[in-house]
Amino acid sequence: MSRTSPTSSNSWEPILPDFYVCSQHYGDFLNAASCFQLLEQLPRGDAPIAYTQRLLGADSHELPFYHTGDGCQISVELGGPGVEPGHNFIVAPDRIWKMAEYVIDQCAIGWGGVGGFITEGFGQMVNHVLAPNFDFGAQFPASSSFLTVTISEKMQVPAPGDDDPTIPLALAQQLKDKEADSKGKAVGNLASSEFFQISGAMEAFREDSGAPSWWDYRQEKTTDDMTYDCDANLGSPHAVDCSKLQYSQLGAGSDTVLISPHVPRILSTGSCEAAISSNVATTITWNAIRVALDMLVNFCVVNPYQSSVGGKAYYGHQIVPQRKRKRANTISGK
Repeated sequence: MSRTSPTSSNSWEPILPDFYVCSQHYGDFLNAASCFQLLEQLPRGDAPIAYTQRLLGADSHELPFYHTGDGCQISVELGGPGVEPGHNFIVAPDRIWKMAEYVIDQCAIGWGGVGGFITEGFGQMVNHVLAPNFDFGAQFPASSSFLTVTISEKMQVPAPGDDDPTIPLALAQQLKDKEADSKGKAVGNLASSEFFQISGAMEAFREDSGAPSWWDYRQEKTTDDMTYDCDANLGSPHAVDCSKLQYSQLGAGSDTVLISPHVPRILSTGSCEAAISSNVATTITWNAIRVALDMLVNFCVVNPYQSSVGGKAYYGHQIVPQRKRKRANTISGK
C-alpha cells in the first residue's frame, strides 16, 4: 500500500481512503514494457461515463474488462458483495488510465517487476461499514461497490476487491480510527477486531482454491488469538525488503519450526528483519508465522493511513514475530 517510488514521474496519486497495494501475489516478474504497451490500449477521455457490470465484459464500457500482453495483464473490475449485473460505476476513462499507470510505476517499476492493484471509490464501502445501522448479515447495496485496477503477471481474474486480505484490513483501520474517536467503543454492531480477524483468516487460506470472498469469512475460525502492535521504536523497514523476506525466507506452510526459549529465530532481507521468539519451547507452523508477518507488513509497514513503522505480533503471550530496521553495522554489504 501507499509507497512512494523514486522512479515514478506520475504526479497523480490516490486520495485516501483509496489506496494501492504492491504484492508478489500478483506476480514478481512483470514485463514493465509490455504493461506500458497495454496502457496505451486503454480508452482515454476526461468526461465521466457509466461503466456497466456484466456477467462477461464485452467492450471498454462494460465491466470487468482485461488487456493481456506478454508477461502483463491489466484488469478493471468492480469489488464488494453489492456488485450485481447492470450496476453502473461512473468514472472517467482517464482516471482508469492514471490508476493503471500509477500501479505500473509504483509496483512493476518501483518494486522491480511486482504486481499490484489500486482502488477507486473505496470510500463508498467505508461509508457503508461506518454507518451506525450497518449490519454485516444484510445485503450490501450496489452503491457500496468500488473499482479496482490490477496489474498482474499471470493471465488470471484477480478480483482483489473480493479476495485480497488488504480490503478487510483497510476497513479495520477505518473502524479502528472511528473507535478511537469514540473512546474505544465499537462502531454500530461491528468492531475493528472482527475485520482484522477476517483478514487473518484470508491470509491463512489465501492460496487454497475456492477460498471464499472476504464477506464470507466472518464465521470462520481465525489463527490463534493473534494481536499486533505497531511500534515506531522498531524503525521504518522498506516495504519491498519485507516483501522479499516473505517470499524468500519462509518455509512451507504446514511445516513446523521449533523456537527455543529466549533464542530468537532471525530472518532478514535488506532493511527488514523478522525475529521470532518465545518464552518457552514452542513449535509453530510457517503458515502461522507467515500470517503474522503479513499482518505486520500490511498494518505497520505499508499502511496507507500512517507512516511506515515496525511492529510486533503475538500469539497468546509466547510467539513474538517482529519487524524492524537493522542497525547500520548489521546491514553493511547487503
